[in-house]
Amino acid sequence: MIKERIVTGLEITSGEAPDGKYLKSLIEQSEKAGIEVKEVIGDTAYSGKENLEYGKEKGIQIVSRINPIITKGSKPKEDGFEYIKDADTLRCPMGYLARTKTFVKGKTYKDGYRNAKEVYSFEAEKCNKCTRRKECLGRNKEKRGKRYSIKILREVHRKQQEFEKTEYFQKTLKAERYKIEAKNAETKRAHGLEKAKFTSLFGMRIQSFLTHIVVNIKRIIKLMDDKMAEV
Repeated sequence: MIKERIVTGLEITSGEAPDGKYLKSLIEQSEKAGIEVKEVIGDTAYSGKENLEYGKEKGIQIVSRINPIITKGSKPKEDGFEYIKDADTLRCPMGYLARTKTFVKGKTYKDGYRNAKEVYSFEAEKCNKCTRRKECLGRNKEKRGKRYSIKILREVHRKQQEFEKTEYFQKTLKAERYKIEAKNAETKRAHGLEKAKFTSLFGMRIQSFLTHIVVNIKRIIKLMDDKMAEV
């Protein structure tokens, strides 16, 4: 949907399908409709690695927050563990330094990509005698030392995370994002899209396309009336 609230691309999927994988298709549909796409505003579903890289390749700015699943663990939590730059290691709340640091490569699984991480291991002897043993290790039957993992963000996610902190990102998301949800509400409440009138996904596609054609016509007429009123 463009800022004038006219829908320019549409994908109808089953309920469990991830929204993010259809960003490229939606952009291409919009471009075929004559829209020059310079920026995309969306929820966290659209900030995946593939979409960010596609946006960079096309020169399209993706205004979408990174999913917390990706950023969680990208730095030590507020739990007393601190990174000591000079020693290139972690220090626990009791002042002990990690014994080893292991780099674990990122991997691709059926349900997505897992970022690489650094795993810091503390000495078992010190951990098992420590007064914080239960808090750090829980019910650890092996009595090994504490292992602390820090996720390493990919460069494309790191840059997006920095972009999220900018004033432009915050203002743009606040000013435009709500329009998408408002359009969804309009099609459901005023045009019956909240309930399927036909069976099968094919039937839902027909209903969705017809609904959005009507919604677009009404919006175009409204914009034309507003334009005429200005003259």
